[in-house]
Amino acid sequence: MATLGGAKTENFILGSATVMLGPQAEVFNLNPTTHSIGLVKNFSITSEPEYVELTQGVKNTLVYSVMNQNVVRATMEAFEVTAKNLAYSLGLDGSSVTEKDITGAVETSITGNATPVTEIVLGTGEGASFSDPTGAPYFVRIERDTDDDHLIQKVTAISTDTLTVAPGFPAGVDVAAGVTVRELNTIDVGSNVEQPFLGAKIVGVLANNEKVALILPKVRITKGFNMAFGTDQYGNLPYEFSIYDLVSTDTFYSDFTNRKALILRK
Repeated sequence: MATLGGAKTENFILGSATVMLGPQAEVFNLNPTTHSIGLVKNFSITSEPEYVELTQGVKNTLVYSVMNQNVVRATMEAFEVTAKNLAYSLGLDGSSVTEKDITGAVETSITGNATPVTEIVLGTGEGASFSDPTGAPYFVRIERDTDDDHLIQKVTAISTDTLTVAPGFPAGVDVAAGVTVRELNTIDVGSNVEQPFLGAKIVGVLANNEKVALILPKVRITKGFNMAFGTDQYGNLPYEFSIYDLVSTDTFYSDFTNRKALILRK
């Protein structure tokens, strides 16, 4: 005898999902190596249709309704606070962010004086490995001693062995030889730049190890920036996707007529 309300399959949701973000035109080919935002918990996508209803009689009984909108949203908690993920959380194009991993070591110690010292001499050839700041100056971190004893300087020029920086090192600010100099990403907070549309692919795993894919061809991250440093729990970036209809000039427009997303599974 069958169990009342018993299961017919093993397709239960108990698992995690990989969230991938990138250009709209590449949404079907997004891959976890290049496009994953890393550790994600509590991914959820919802559809919220609303209706205009027609009633009749004194008791206003419902006789008809027409859907007048169907808002689709996705929310999740992203835990890896990378430069890409911070950019995404701020509504910027994180797909264009390259994680910085360029370092050098101070070759000649710096003793600040009344006229700020504006050059950092590095080891032979190390200056050339830093990015060209022409047109887009960036910042470096001079890691002097303890975890929080870091100096920040804007790079204005580079040469084979030297970084020219501003505002420089005034009196009382010294940098010893051997100190690490690290190139940094610059991520705008509160930017007024128009937010880009992105494509998103999500692959989730059911309890029976079956895979489910969601294709969201046109999204914006309209919420998500929250940097909270605490000692009682891990912080996260609470992303919220707004999901849009495609227009005729969008890639894959004909594949998404009358729909904002696709669920793909066997």
